Amino acid sequence: MPYKNRACKVAAVKRMQSCLEQLRAEGIDIGEELEFCESEQESAPLQITGDMAGICDLPYDTAYKIPIRIIARQSITVDACRIEAPWEGPVHLADDRKWGGRYHLGPFNCRTDEFLNDKFIRPLKLRRGAIIEGTIFALGFPIPPEVESGIVKLRIIVVDCFGREAWADVNAMVRRNLEIVFPFPHPMPAVPVKRDRPRNWSGLYDPDPEGINEGSESMQQSDVEGVPGLVDPTKWRKQ
Repeated sequence: MPYKNRACKVAAVKRMQSCLEQLRAEGIDIGEELEFCESEQESAPLQITGDMAGICDLPYDTAYKIPIRIIARQSITVDACRIEAPWEGPVHLADDRKWGGRYHLGPFNCRTDEFLNDKFIRPLKLRRGAIIEGTIFALGFPIPPEVESGIVKLRIIVVDCFGREAWADVNAMVRRNLEIVFPFPHPMPAVPVKRDRPRNWSGLYDPDPEGINEGSESMQQSDVEGVPGLVDPTKWRKQ
């Protein structure tokens, strides 16, 4: 009969193991009955199902979109959620990337009420019969080059406060060599402000090459009259 309390079950298994080791030390071998003390870890009272997931390449890693449903068979506190891919490398839940009223990760997006990542930031308490349904976004190592586009298996693991696990295997569509989509608007580079500063060159279309006309507007009438052979244009117009 299984123990309802995992702590009690572990303590009973340890006591049984101690007794068996004592019998073995006295020369008594009970053979296959030793397997009786090797009890499998009790699974968390959760039912997990998932729909078709999506996997795609990003510039430096891989994006995962996993629709799941979690049903609590008993009152339970969920501590964490993990994703296992069929290739090497960890997969971790992505940070919040909200823009335009939706959550985005590469080419994937979902509504804010469907986003489940934030529910696993802290312990999540569920009553018996509670249902959590939505989408998980995750990031992982790049897909190995030998893996082609197609369907692979992902494992979703949910861990409760006692370390018990519940998992489900879901199908995921791998799409390689997709055009990288950046959902967030990238800020344009700042345009340098044109500042007035001394110019050390002049060109054909320079309005004032070499500063020839500099200060001409401030030329006084007396300066004009004092130059021999220079006709005052104002007097020329009066004639």
